Amino acid sequence: MNATTTRCLTLVAALLLPFAIGVDGALPALSLRGVVSLAYVGPIATAFAYWSVVKIGRYVPATTISVTLLAVPSVGLLISAFTFHEGVNAPLISGVVLIGAAVVLPTTELSADHHRGQVAVLLRELGYVPGNFDLLFYDTERHHISAW
Repeated sequence: MNATTTRCLTLVAALLLPFAIGVDGALPALSLRGVVSLAYVGPIATAFAYWSVVKIGRYVPATTISVTLLAVPSVGLLISAFTFHEGVNAPLISGVVLIGAAVVLPTTELSADHHRGQVAVLLRELGYVPGNFDLLFYDTERHHISAW
């Protein structure tokens, strides 16, 4: 994790801490187990998560990564329900269903055609008349890079 990310996370934590205390009350006293858990989750697990997403991002398109990351809360919920026997209520189930819909719906044929149509309209409004080609070629032409 680079210094900019560390500073940003520290700044956000410092800004949100007063709101968290105002809403949830004073922070509870931490046991040694709690301190060890925070020491692991904070720098080690978070750093690994950032590193792995950046590493995978070198080989996988950003849209694939962002859609896949949508599944993280659902997978976490299912793992905690099966592993730790935590309760799953209607709002949690509806959240999993909505996340599933958010992952599946953009990949349908109708959605892809609609999105391409929206982008084509936007390009025309910006003064560029796109031909009958995939947007990949427009992007590569615009940035002067090879499509393959």
